[in-house]
Amino acid sequence: MTVDSKTEFADGVATIVIDGLLNMYSVKNLKNELLDFLTGCLPDLQKVQIDLQAVAELDSSGIALLAHVQKKANEMGAEFFILRPSAKIRKLFDLGFIDAMFKIVD
Repeated sequence: MTVDSKTEFADGVATIVIDGLLNMYSVKNLKNELLDFLTGCLPDLQKVQIDLQAVAELDSSGIALLAHVQKKANEMGAEFFILRPSAKIRKLFDLGFIDAMFKIVD
């Protein structure tokens, strides 16, 4: 299983839905894809939300990708949110105190 993403931009909100494995094998291509998408949303970008409900696996590379996208979103003047992390991902965030790094909306 690999990773797939769907993007949508409406009313200043960029929504990215990630499905699959967010790990060292998938983040390289996904990183460029997401940053290109966000750049294309300028100058109207106000909020970036990444939906992790369908993410089956997340490793340190995936966390680094989320942090990088958050940083870029903030540099673009947009708020950053993680939406609906799966129970497995939410537990990982809680155990690793990663939830303190991100605004998470269940």
